[in-house]
Amino acid sequence: MVDIHFRALFPTPFGFVNFGEEARELNAMLVKNIDEELVRYQPDTAERTFAKNECGWQSDLGMENLYGSFAKLGDVISSCIGPVLTQSGYEQEYAEELYVEDMWANVIISAGGFSEPHIHGSGRSLWSGVYYPKSDHEDLDDFNPDKFIIGGGQLGSGNLILKDPAYTIKGQVKPPKEKVKSRAYSGGNITIKPRESLLVLFPAWLEHYVQPVTDNTRRYSISFAINKK
Repeated sequence: MVDIHFRALFPTPFGFVNFGEEARELNAMLVKNIDEELVRYQPDTAERTFAKNECGWQSDLGMENLYGSFAKLGDVISSCIGPVLTQSGYEQEYAEELYVEDMWANVIISAGGFSEPHIHGSGRSLWSGVYYPKSDHEDLDDFNPDKFIIGGGQLGSGNLILKDPAYTIKGQVKPPKEKVKSRAYSGGNITIKPRESLLVLFPAWLEHYVQPVTDNTRRYSISFAINKK
């Protein structure tokens, strides 16, 4: 009898954390400071559009150097880097030396705002991520990952979409839909539904975008870099 083996090749690492109710006070301060920076740093004094559309705004880098709330968030996120990057193959000692820097805020102000497909960082950047400081969820400790991190494209407003790097090529050889139990290896995107206190971490090379927002509720997010040391 021969041994038959199966192994998943070329995996894409990804991490997420729900900070829950413990972060509610910090979240409120983050939103307050983002609104203050939006007023102070209007596009008529310095053009900072969110991925080149007029329904959004983006701060400059280094928000952790301007506001204590961002510095505190940076420390909290940095405490999560070691465990996630160690799982992705980094040496533990090195992974635990890395920390968050170059934080910036994004706000979609009105319906129609979106973000084009892009990656974060430069040759220094190893990982990046997004943190959501505001949403309409009442119990921030009640978190079911399957409701907020979903395989495949989903209808919605302002969802974050992580793109499979080989989506186009895999799409050329997809089996018939009715003949497969799972499309995990057939190419597909991942949908992240924004939720207050949710942090997602991904490699800097992973392309992503934000679906157009369909109402006038402000959508807040905070991005950052995890750079080489």
